[in-house]
Amino acid sequence: MNNNNQINGHQFFLILIHSQIGVGMITLANDVHLKAKSDSWISALIAGVFIQCLIFLFGALIHRFPGSNLFEMIEIVIGKVLGKILTFLYCWYFIVSGAILFAKYTIILKSWMLPLTPKWVLISALGILTVYLAIDNLVVISRFFILASLVLVIFLGFVTFSLKDANYTYIMPVGVAGFQNILQGSLITSLSYQGFEYALFFAPFVLTKKNTVVKTMTFTNIFTTLFYTFTILATQLFFSPNELKLIPEPVFYLVKSFSFKVIERPDLLFTSLWLVLVVTSTVVLFFITSFTASTLFGNKNRTPHVFITVAFSLILSLCLKGEDQIAYFSNMYRPFFFVFSIIIPVLILLFSYIFRKSGGEQ
Repeated sequence: MNNNNQINGHQFFLILIHSQIGVGMITLANDVHLKAKSDSWISALIAGVFIQCLIFLFGALIHRFPGSNLFEMIEIVIGKVLGKILTFLYCWYFIVSGAILFAKYTIILKSWMLPLTPKWVLISALGILTVYLAIDNLVVISRFFILASLVLVIFLGFVTFSLKDANYTYIMPVGVAGFQNILQGSLITSLSYQGFEYALFFAPFVLTKKNTVVKTMTFTNIFTTLFYTFTILATQLFFSPNELKLIPEPVFYLVKSFSFKVIERPDLLFTSLWLVLVVTSTVVLFFITSFTASTLFGNKNRTPHVFITVAFSLILSLCLKGEDQIAYFSNMYRPFFFVFSIIIPVLILLFSYIFRKSGGEQ
């Protein structure tokens, strides 16, 4: 990682935002509603609080190992052998994450825009765009994300426009789902926050104080939490509870219901814009994946690893056929998110205090 990968706090903020907002935002409202019902927006807020607690723990880890990424922290705490094994597992975890992302993107795109286009064509197109951007350094990627952030503004505009038809009785009474269902909904919502853990990889390359890194992570979490909460709440106010549980992609259906004199099919325009967010989240994922692979093999050049890891994910995604199989595989994958994104970093922090390990360079 050379000096071209050194970024400022604003670029760090954008990278974390785009790593968390992508494919999942389209189906999130439906996924959470199946558990938390009309209290889904509360689940989103609770998930944000949970992630913020983790951010404080990650901040302690970054402070204890200044200038080190997660893999270097792991090797310092538990040794190189176990560290390499965990790095290998992380690499496959990211590759599988990419495969699921590719598969979900294909299902949604074929349903809404390109039903007759072969699956391998759609996946290959996204793979080519991902490789083209992911082989670049963080500065170039973050500059592209500045332009891509305009899509988030347009998206929020569409969602806000739907409030003119809001029916506030759809979320009443508050708390009717029960605490257990709300909590289960928050666990489902936290899966959409995947990407916040990337801060442990990017923190050493942020040209700012470590306390500012934690503040930036906090601002990112606030934005993401409010973004998801607002999106879920808007869809709940637009669709009745019975409708929402039957609609797999409520955001697309919400936009499709709009009628403009200038734009005949706003849902097609919105789908095209959504693809930009899919690309940005995929680029960050495979930047991390290639960085993990290069760390594993001791190679400073990430470029070949970008091609290899994207190819592996493409092949795996082609093996997932049909919505039922993708949903089944995604459910099996959920526990690994909590293991690799939460449990392992927290254990590394705990063991660093137990074994009195610290290190890294400022």
